[in-house]
Amino acid sequence: MSSLLLPKGCLESAIRCLYCSRHDCRAVKIKWLALLTWIGYFLTVAFGDWFSRLLVLASVANFLLFFGKDIVERVRLGRRRMATQAARLAVKERPFFHRCTVCGITDRTNPAMEFRYCSKCAGARGYCTEHLRNHEHILTEDPAAG
Repeated sequence: MSSLLLPKGCLESAIRCLYCSRHDCRAVKIKWLALLTWIGYFLTVAFGDWFSRLLVLASVANFLLFFGKDIVERVRLGRRRMATQAARLAVKERPFFHRCTVCGITDRTNPAMEFRYCSKCAGARGYCTEHLRNHEHILTEDPAAG
């Protein structure tokens, strides 16, 4: 009797397609089905008769009765998380990446300035373009300067 309803293996392959992506079937994400449902609810409330509007409002009230508290908590938590993240990012100031050994300007104070490192100086000594060609070479690593 079951062979009259479904061909052999059809149900098993349909269930398999729900759980893997190797088959040539097109899966629809639930969020799109939910969006389509909410659009249908909106159209029913906007253009339907009073009984249909009452049914839609009852189903939405049922949804909000069970999930309303979670939705409000998620919105409140998201706002709090965004506020703390914005405060953390606003306080944290980016340190400089390059600093001229001679004059002390940084890529933070002068973003248009280009910085280079001298290959003849000991250590990683950076110089701005004004002091790269006319500085005294530092041949020993000074532990106090750093």
